[in-house]
Amino acid sequence: MPIRVHSDVEGLEHCYVEVSERWSTSDFSAIFSGRENWIEVFRRRAVGCNLETADGETLTNPNDAIDRFDDLDLRLVFLVNNSLTIATDHLATLGKATRLASSGAVG
Repeated sequence: MPIRVHSDVEGLEHCYVEVSERWSTSDFSAIFSGRENWIEVFRRRAVGCNLETADGETLTNPNDAIDRFDDLDLRLVFLVNNSLTIATDHLATLGKATRLASSGAVG
């Protein structure tokens, strides 16, 4: 099930980027190793979106978010740029209790 990263900008709360929950460690490393690598991973791991351009057009294909990045509503640029990091931060916290229990930790 994809992870939906929502906008918290007033009036744009309906905007989001959906990110796959399936990641490799090489994908994760690539998002921090330059813009071109980030774009490549975004194209593979962003699976849906609902974004607006500055002119009010709705983009629903994640590839359009990259191809038309300069047309995005400026208030959504932060959302797109950080969607992969936010999603992977969420993924990194899943299963934490299981890891602790299986490592023999108490508590």
